[in-house]
Amino acid sequence: MTTESEFRALLERCLPVKCSLGELSLVAGEHSVYVFDSGLTARLQWQRARPEGYPYDLSPHEASVEFRRPGRAGSPLSPSQIEALFRAMSALLPLVARDDPSWFESRSHPGDFFPRAVLAKKSLETQEQFHRALADAYGVGSLLLSSDERSKWLSLEDVDAIVRECFPVRGGRFELALGNASSYYGDKAAGAAVDQKGHVSLVIQILIYDGPDEKGEMMIRDIKEQEVYTLPADRRADRERFTAFVQGLTDGLRARFEARPDDERMDYSMPCDLWDTSLFALKRARTRDDYFQAYRKRQKL
Repeated sequence: MTTESEFRALLERCLPVKCSLGELSLVAGEHSVYVFDSGLTARLQWQRARPEGYPYDLSPHEASVEFRRPGRAGSPLSPSQIEALFRAMSALLPLVARDDPSWFESRSHPGDFFPRAVLAKKSLETQEQFHRALADAYGVGSLLLSSDERSKWLSLEDVDAIVRECFPVRGGRFELALGNASSYYGDKAAGAAVDQKGHVSLVIQILIYDGPDEKGEMMIRDIKEQEVYTLPADRRADRERFTAFVQGLTDGLRARFEARPDDERMDYSMPCDLWDTSLFALKRARTRDDYFQAYRKRQKL
């Protein structure tokens, strides 16, 4: 079992973790390191760098960080895993500070730098593995792309342009349309596309019509809008397949609306019930028709 002196020595080897925007370090004092049966705990602090021209020093934020899997029965990380985690963080944070400094604006607590999703992965052992896992959890995976991969990376503007070629989807009394994410999400949005830690969501609306009336016009009875997870970060370089997925799914939805113009289930459906992102995970689907046929089969059209 690791002793407190061994754990402290490990932390002193790995800390501080520095970047241009701040420093993560071990709080001074003999009570900053604890060893329990359930794992190792350290009292850490995040000291934000003083902005240029700001006359006062900023106070550090302190917190205890447990190096163990999440949950009551979570197993502890080994000393070698903890060291690999800190080495990966030391390599990644300077890169984030240089290329995506806004990422730090919402991070002030030391625990913010240790995502539960990373601590929960038992398979992580090496610095390289932790580096990738941290980048994905931080939502900065695109910073690790090669120049060739980066050239293929779909921006939010790219995603928005691809889906707008296929929207709106109309049939019978129903319509699927795109909302405007920009007014809600600021710089992290483009049109209907929203960046969520590298993953992309779409703001999608369902419109349900009544009619036609005596003038032959349809009247909107209900509108429901929702942000729907659409494109995982690890697929953002696959433009051809994503385009085929959007085309095939919208073809399928149009066929469904036309085949079932009085489907009462639509009255209770939300956009996430219709926008079947799980189709994009199908390994054999590659073309527009592949996704269309897969959707037809699921819906028994």
